[in-house]
Amino acid sequence: MLVVDDERIVAEDLSELLIELGYDVVGIAADAERAVELARAESPDLVFMDIVLRGERDGISAAAQLREELGVPCVFASAYSDADVVERATEANPAGYLIKPFDKAGLRALTSVAVKKVRAERELERALAEQADQLDSVRAQLVEAQKMEAVGTLTGGIAHDFNNMLLPIIGYAQLIEDGLAEREADAELRAFAGEIRSAAGAAAGLTRQLLAFSRRQVLRRQVRDVHEVVGGTVPMLDRVLGEGVCLQVELMGGEAPCLIDAAQLEQALVNLAVNARDALDGNGAITIRSRRLAASEAGALGLGGDAEADWFCLSLEDDGPGIPEEMAARVFEPFFSTKGNMGTGLGLAVVHGIVTQHDGEITVGEREGGGARFDIYLPLVVQGGEAEPAERERGEASGREGYKILVIEDEPQVRMFVARALGNQGYHVATAYDLASARQQLDRVEGGAGGREFDLIFSDCVLPDGNGAEFLREELQRRPWQKAILTTGYTEREALERTADEHQVAFLQKPYPLPQLFETISNTLREGDGYAVSI
Repeated sequence: MLVVDDERIVAEDLSELLIELGYDVVGIAADAERAVELARAESPDLVFMDIVLRGERDGISAAAQLREELGVPCVFASAYSDADVVERATEANPAGYLIKPFDKAGLRALTSVAVKKVRAERELERALAEQADQLDSVRAQLVEAQKMEAVGTLTGGIAHDFNNMLLPIIGYAQLIEDGLAEREADAELRAFAGEIRSAAGAAAGLTRQLLAFSRRQVLRRQVRDVHEVVGGTVPMLDRVLGEGVCLQVELMGGEAPCLIDAAQLEQALVNLAVNARDALDGNGAITIRSRRLAASEAGALGLGGDAEADWFCLSLEDDGPGIPEEMAARVFEPFFSTKGNMGTGLGLAVVHGIVTQHDGEITVGEREGGGARFDIYLPLVVQGGEAEPAERERGEASGREGYKILVIEDEPQVRMFVARALGNQGYHVATAYDLASARQQLDRVEGGAGGREFDLIFSDCVLPDGNGAEFLREELQRRPWQKAILTTGYTEREALERTADEHQVAFLQKPYPLPQLFETISNTLREGDGYAVSI
């Protein structure tokens, strides 16, 4: 408490009463300037302020300054009780008004109420400040999410267009290479064609990373034991990490069945391991661990999905210098790198995209004892039998003369290449550049004017006048026996999921090599055993 009164005896009497009531008195002042000075220095919870003070300023002016500048409330203790003074005093928003002379009981009652009021106000202020901080945090997260979404949309669109350009480059290079296979004199030209195909394949790998980051990569997910996938990746990691880095693998006992795209999970592991290797500067240890999380523990960590489902955690940690806290919050941002000009800033962003697309989560933290740790959380699959095999048994790809295929593709170069490649294999090919022209051809065939029906519809997903997946879904509802294949550089997950749920539709990710195109079409026509769309 701080007591402000121009009468020293009154001030000391009031101080003694407050001390008897159990309060601490931090000082006594006789004028406004001294009162403000003491309040700044001592930060009292409450000030007992006389209205008439020494000097030019009165207590009402001082009380208003204390409330506005320091947030310190005042109780006026004055002999003045006329309406004008009281009205002026209320403008300072006092915690109470005490009329002199006052007794100990009255002081106790008013002080108790004033202190409770002050504490309630401060608690409310703290709560409002916390809410404001939370609101600022949520707003910052929203801005970051919108930025990530915008960058993801941009990179996904670029990757889609790039894939359309790469497909005919890879395909025509393959045709040249195959055409020169039996001509010994053209061996050098055949090697050149192979180099073109190899370079375009490397570019296709970059687009896959962009699609993974933007979460527009179409995954071929199967129930697999993650431990088996990790075990298969270790030899490659040993080669990538080099002799100076010791790789240790400590996996929990039993299987870890999760719905995954094994190739994408391997890519995520490689990216994390390379990031750790660079942090170690070529010397140190990297450890891969796994553990099972009960549903209650997963819920406590805020993991989404089924509240009763268990989760699986795959951790990769290193004993390097670790990641500074200010950088840890940004490591998954695209094009943000902790390596300066040495890094592209895509490696961890790709990992984040892959894990998120698997309905999982990834966190970064500090390893016990120093270093960095990345935790990948994936929902476990409850199953009665064993995990599905990684690959289906497939027959040799071969063209089937007489089969009739409708190719729906809006990119002229891609459409021309696919039609020519399939024609060389003996297929009868018709083409459409959009859904309207495709419907016209299907209607003509159905009406008997366009010859026999198509054995297969091979459609791009993103078309000028609609979505190829939605189009196939409608067509297969009309003709359930129709064979179909979807292809795209990227796609909207919802449309593919609906089509895949209702019909077993094969899928090809652009850019695809010719052998894969021929194999998928042959298997779909013969058995309907193409890669089913699974996201």
